[in-house]
Parts: sequence; structure tokens; C-alpha cells
Amino acid sequence: MADLLKLNGMTLFSGAEVSLTLPENKIGVVLGGAESGKGELLRRISGLIPFAEGEIFLRGDLIARSGKSPTPRERNIEMVLQEGGFYPHLNLLENLKLGLQKYRINNKSQHCMHVLAELGLDGLARHYPAALNREQLRYLLIARALATRPALLLLEEPLLDLSVEARYTFLDRLPQIVEAFDCGILLSTQVRQGVLFAGDYAGVMEHEILLQWDSPQNLYLIPKKRTVAHYMGEGVLVKGVVHDELRLDTELGMVDHPSGFGLPTGTRLELLIRPEDIVFDEKARRRARIVQRAVHGGKTFYRLQLTPELEIERAFSSYLDERISGELRYRLEIRSMVLFKRKKSS
Repeated sequence: MADLLKLNGMTLFSGAEVSLTLPENKIGVVLGGAESGKGELLRRISGLIPFAEGEIFLRGDLIARSGKSPTPRERNIEMVLQEGGFYPHLNLLENLKLGLQKYRINNKSQHCMHVLAELGLDGLARHYPAALNREQLRYLLIARALATRPALLLLEEPLLDLSVEARYTFLDRLPQIVEAFDCGILLSTQVRQGVLFAGDYAGVMEHEILLQWDSPQNLYLIPKKRTVAHYMGEGVLVKGVVHDELRLDTELGMVDHPSGFGLPTGTRLELLIRPEDIVFDEKARRRARIVQRAVHGGKTFYRLQLTPELEIERAFSSYLDERISGELRYRLEIRSMVLFKRKKSS
């Protein structure tokens, strides 16, 4: 599969270098906190901020490097900023047409109506921005960017000002946008809920360093850093010591490693336990105290206290509810053995 976007050692403010690839017609998600550098990354890709070292390729063409920093329009890239604005005295259609003044597009009104229709806004074409809700305004920003027919659409924090329900709807529509406009999407967000598997590729940034860039499945199953594990799903880190080649002595008891640790006995580790690693078993020896219980549809969500210091949330089918009282008996079935070396002080 051909690459749409390729970053080769692009530098950020701190001097950190970022390299990644995003194939054609795919969605990439960059997760990280407010000061992680993910917004700066998108701005440098778009051309809003220059960079000192590195290269940017778009569909195989070198579009930017040190000493060569074309505008976003010249790069065939559009970026939707977190705080985008509109002309309040113009309706939706007029706002879109105004952004196309420098583009050679036949019948701009018809073209803009097509873009609005793809995003479900064609019925609001004559409305003014003040009449739109936050979700509609977010789609209008995207429509204005897509009207220029970019190869790559960059979205900065598109989820922060949306309700939880609107976030899920927005993420569900991204593949439709990719298909309808034959483009790729790279978005940045600090929102974790519902975002984990929204893209074809995902990365986590911290202190302007891209810690890992891979498929969401690999980031979830094989996180290389604690921060990546944190962003890719709920879980707890359990302290342990290598007992022998195949066993880890942890706060939850002995845990077997099917393929071996390859580490000396006594090595101090942390083991990542995901909610799905906890399996209800009436005959199991391990017990967790139920701190909180909530029913949603056919699922019952439990807040489980594994040790006095460790709690985790786990959902089970509601039909099990009558078999679970004040405590839950469970066994560990660890799908992916994720281990981090403990610091000497821990």
C-alpha cells in the first residue's frame, strides 16, 4: 500500500525528531496531553510552523524540508484548528465559497453544496453560523477544509467541545469522509474515551516525543512505554519479582509466563493487567472486593478492588449478576504479557 504521508526525522521545538508513515486513505490518531507536542506536530506538517530538520513526503513527493517550507495550499494539505472561526454575516454556503476564491473550481456553489451534503449539512446551507450547535460548527469547519480537495486533512482536537454521544458519532463518520473525499486524515486529541480504535494507525506523544506509532491493536497489546499503555486502555500495573524463568511472583500471586521471561531471578518488574485478563470463575482462589456496581443494558460494570491499592473496572454479562455478591472470584488469563522494569526506588 502506497504511503500518503511520510515524516522523516522532522524536528519539533525541543529538537526531538518525529518519523511516521500514514498510508493512502487511512486515518491516523495522535494521542497525548495538552503539552505533549501533538498540536505542534500537526502545525509543522501543515506548514503553519516551519521546522529546522527533516523531510515531509506527500504521495511520494518531497513537499517540505529544511529551507523549503511551502504554504498549506501548496502542500495540498488542509488543517482544521481547534478554535476555527467563521464570518458571522455569511451563511454556510457563502462561508465555504469564500474559502475557494483562489481555487479554480467550476460552479463553486454546486461544488460547495456537494461537500455540505456529504457531511449532512446541505439542509442548513442558508443558515448562519450563530444558528448552529457545536457539532454542526465542527462539521462546517471540516466542510470548509474539504472543499479545497486536500490529499490530507489534519484535525486539531476535534472532540474536546463535543458531547460524549457526539464524539462517537463524529468518529464513526471519519471513514465515510475518507471514502467520499479520497483523502487521509490525521487527528490529534487528548480525549481517550472512544478514541482507542478509531484510526487505522495511532501514536502517543509525551514531551514532544512520539513514543510509539503502530496499529491500535499493537499499541494496545504491545505498548513499549507506560504512557502508551495508559492511553490505550484501562489497566493496572502490578508489582512483581521474577521467581524463575516461567513464573512471576506478584501482588496477586504467582503468574505464569508461557514463553519465559529471559530475565535473571529477582528482577523487579511491573505487569500490566487489562480488564479482559480478569475472568469470572466461581472455583477460583483469587478474590476481588466489589466496590461499585452499575448496570448498562446487558452489561454489569464492576469496580473491583484487587488489593488495598489496586482497583480496576470490569464488565460482565448481566446474567452473571445473581452469581456475584460482595466479592468476585476470578482467575487471570493474560492475553498479552506486557512487562516494564521497575525503578530501583519502587
